[in-house]
Amino acid sequence: MDLLGWILFFILAVLIMVVVTKFVTKKFNIPTQPAGKYVHVNMWQKQLERMFYIVFLIVLMIEMFIVQNTRPFSIYAFLVLFVGSRMFFEYRYRKENKQYIIYGVTFVYMLVFFVIIDRIG
Repeated sequence: MDLLGWILFFILAVLIMVVVTKFVTKKFNIPTQPAGKYVHVNMWQKQLERMFYIVFLIVLMIEMFIVQNTRPFSIYAFLVLFVGSRMFFEYRYRKENKQYIIYGVTFVYMLVFFVIIDRIG
């Protein structure tokens, strides 16, 4: 696939995700999150996300400079773990906001998206 094809694929994927998110938000009557910084559920979630960031950066540097892997599995793993942990904490501690549904839809969409990217590229 050439560069223009990839750009169009990513634009289409983002548009589909926005439409699906809006549909789920309206269907389940989910209040919109305020724009800006994410408010963590508790200190455990904040520390876990910081740990994910640090481990991700270390693994990414190792992949880039030592292993020189052509497939970005660490990026996929980081995004899946990151969204999955947010979904878990939102479900466990903030069920009334129903934001975990949005994170769950995002989680499934990202898994499908990564499989498609892996098959195409």
